[in-house]
Amino acid sequence: MATINITDSSAAQASIDLATSASDFGSNPASALRFIDNDIVKMLDLTIDQAPLSNLSLGFSYTPSFAVGADSKFTVGGALTSTFSIFRRPPHPEAGAPLPNLFPSDPLGDDPLSLSDTCYTMLQCAVGLNLEATDKSSPYAFVGGSKLQASASIYLPYPKSSGYPTLKTALAEAFSNYSIPTTRLALAALPEGHIFTYDVSGTLTATGKFNLVAAVNPTVSAGVTETIELLSVDVGPEVTVGGCITLASDFQIRVRKIGANSLRIGHYRKRGSTLTVTFDAGASVDATAGGVDLIAPIFKLLGSGSDVSKQWLEQQGAKDLADDIQDSLTKAVQQKLSIALDAETDVTASDSSAFLFDFDLAELDTQGQRALDALLIGDLGQLIMAGPLPKGITKHASVLDRIRSTTHTLSVNFLGVLSYADITKYALQSTAKYTENGEIALMDKATASQTAVTATPLVASQRLHHVLADLFTATVSYHCSAGNAAPDFTAIQQFYDYERKVDPSTLGWFRDLAIQLGKEYQLPGGPFGGPAWMNILLTYKKRDAMLLFLDSSGHARPQSDFVIIGRRAMAAAVEANPVVGYLAHMQESEPYWDAIVDKDPGNLAWPMNGLQKTEFGMACFAVGSWASSMSKVSKLIEQMITYTGSHDASSLPADKNFLDLRSQLASQLKQASSKLVGTWVPGWSIFAVYFCHAPSSGNVALGFLKQSFIDSLP
Repeated sequence: MATINITDSSAAQASIDLATSASDFGSNPASALRFIDNDIVKMLDLTIDQAPLSNLSLGFSYTPSFAVGADSKFTVGGALTSTFSIFRRPPHPEAGAPLPNLFPSDPLGDDPLSLSDTCYTMLQCAVGLNLEATDKSSPYAFVGGSKLQASASIYLPYPKSSGYPTLKTALAEAFSNYSIPTTRLALAALPEGHIFTYDVSGTLTATGKFNLVAAVNPTVSAGVTETIELLSVDVGPEVTVGGCITLASDFQIRVRKIGANSLRIGHYRKRGSTLTVTFDAGASVDATAGGVDLIAPIFKLLGSGSDVSKQWLEQQGAKDLADDIQDSLTKAVQQKLSIALDAETDVTASDSSAFLFDFDLAELDTQGQRALDALLIGDLGQLIMAGPLPKGITKHASVLDRIRSTTHTLSVNFLGVLSYADITKYALQSTAKYTENGEIALMDKATASQTAVTATPLVASQRLHHVLADLFTATVSYHCSAGNAAPDFTAIQQFYDYERKVDPSTLGWFRDLAIQLGKEYQLPGGPFGGPAWMNILLTYKKRDAMLLFLDSSGHARPQSDFVIIGRRAMAAAVEANPVVGYLAHMQESEPYWDAIVDKDPGNLAWPMNGLQKTEFGMACFAVGSWASSMSKVSKLIEQMITYTGSHDASSLPADKNFLDLRSQLASQLKQASSKLVGTWVPGWSIFAVYFCHAPSSGNVALGFLKQSFIDSLP
């Protein structure tokens, strides 16, 4: 029988006999343990619920160091510190105080385990692993470098109904049961109710295919007049991409024996830790030479008729173009995953579950056994990528599933594609950009030139949304102007904003944006500082799109309509925004508007300073100019619909009068676009469209503090 000799801070000594079937602690015969800052020897005969310890986490040193685990690659003791802790309800709890739990509550995770009728002990040891003596395929060896330091803990439950043990017995059982289960057999040998946790700063990987919900937005090129044959596409709602996702952060792997043959294993992101996500499209289980093709699944979003792929572009002699598009798509997917995973495993919350699975060891087949073995070395690909789970495995939580259900959509914008009769022609003329929010913008050369994007693949999200607002108007206008000659279509207007560290004012602005759309959410009182995001998506079918410009009788809407709409949209977009909130005065009082437009300030007492007044004037001018341009566009659309109604659709491509009207429309749209440059207010365009006419369909989604709300519009 192994014995551990104890010395406490008062120099009192005692010995503890371990079980004959001792763990790695018991195999170290010359062991000596010293508790730091605690006189516990005199308390050894008290039960763990009554021991009057001033600190329930008892630090101690242990010499000499020794190897732990079935492969003896972990080191415990020596210079590495350890802790013995008791988790119990307070002996005299305050009235009305909630009962404590063993683990922090997590709405996505495991049972926090109440301490109302159960005490737990925890023996936690700092462990070291010499990676020079092993390789990355060792269990729990999740990081590079020559040495790894982490902590491994074993929790033992003591139900009140079975009687609480003495502190001496609890210590003996903790040391007897301490081990690091590195194999399936070791996991199966854990007694029911025991919990093993492993805390490490490292990486988790998942290789394979996964699905992302996509918001696909095909547009025309503003100013294109060469054709009226608008491409008809059948956009897809979801894209399947392949590659390797790597998550780097401070993680806890938590293993709980929930039954004789059942394990619950969760991966938790530690509170306050930074999450870094990388995505490698060149690494996949079915990667061909040169890596996984992201171009093909993205272009397939335009419908089954698209044959564009990385290989196809290379066969056309456009290898550099294929490489550039592939690189931009990879970075966009990585950025979108990074934002979504960061939001769904909130840095400000308690330890947040990223993945949680149950394993029925008696039911696992060969594939399930391989999946469990891979999990131990940090590879979750067989568990969280697309496809059915192996037999004997049940999924409770996966952050990849979570981002699909909370509309962290991959925004894919095909700018200019509808101006081409063939998708392949568009692809050969395209370039790819991505934003800091993970949005994808494929655009033809004409659109890239008109939008003045730089040669770098990264474009500011605000700039992209400015361009999309212009192209939404152009896309709807071109379709409507062709009358019955145009195919059925769907036009999309989207607003997306992500804040990594949200403050009360920004969250209030998100709430007020939702209120303007008829959706009201109750915001929490805090804490703030974590991520928040908002996604508004408006979808317009042909009939509703036409009503953006025409009244119910088919006549052009007057300029006064667009003035009212523009002012209302500006006020709605800025109302709760402290930076430009003064622009809300644009709607609330006629005199300020009239004073700017008529250039006659009179004796008004302006509720803003000089610089703000100047910017207010610029915004008024921009809205007025936009209203004038929209009115002219509406009149041209009315003329063109009247013209197409009295002419054969097949003759329109060669009809000089119709083409002249189309040219005027293109010119007017270009002017409308230039009127808003430099006066862009986030959210303005979404409200300008929404207040013109309600969408055919849409949704508003808001997420913060691990809460999310998704509502349909209108």
